[in-house]
Amino acid sequence: MEIVAALAALVIKVYSWTLKPTFYFHPELEKIDKSKVLYGFWEGRHLMFIPYFGDWKICVLIDASWVGKVLIKILRWFGFKTVMGSAKRKGVSAMLNLKKELDKGYASSFSLDGPRGPIYKSKPGILFLSKKTGYPIVPVTTSANRAWVIKSTWCHYMIPKPFAKCYLAMGKPVYDGTKENGMTTEDVDRLVTDWTNEADKKVKEL
Repeated sequence: MEIVAALAALVIKVYSWTLKPTFYFHPELEKIDKSKVLYGFWEGRHLMFIPYFGDWKICVLIDASWVGKVLIKILRWFGFKTVMGSAKRKGVSAMLNLKKELDKGYASSFSLDGPRGPIYKSKPGILFLSKKTGYPIVPVTTSANRAWVIKSTWCHYMIPKPFAKCYLAMGKPVYDGTKENGMTTEDVDRLVTDWTNEADKKVKEL
């Protein structure tokens, strides 16, 4: 498993050198402490974040499966902290462990519709932590002007083609208290989907 993860990390690193990334960070995000943030993204759009954000002191929630164990080792090669668990596997303990990492000064990130969908339907974990910590939810996404989209995967996984122009965007922080009765998973779905659609438009302008 170690060898597989190391080889995969090397391939991702070399592959990232062929891409032409453009980064966008919302002005409101630039004003706050980025270690006190909960990043949310769709599963199919996370690949491009791996080689570029390992030094951001982010703890990533990873599915408690064999594939998840390999992914944990890959992410650690790039500098990410990880916690194993999902909505269906060790969900409560995963949230508690994430909370501990947040208390140590790590931000956290979630594949909102992972690990197995349904696509573009978020789980409640990010809202649970937002309520517990008061940290904002930040929609994050990626897009590319040329990419393979693997429709046979439940998440329509996107892999930018070599030498593609890529757009990696972090949106406006949204606090749970912005709505009278708090945010819902449907609110999170709209937030991240709208941000993803905006990125798909922006990448065409690069």
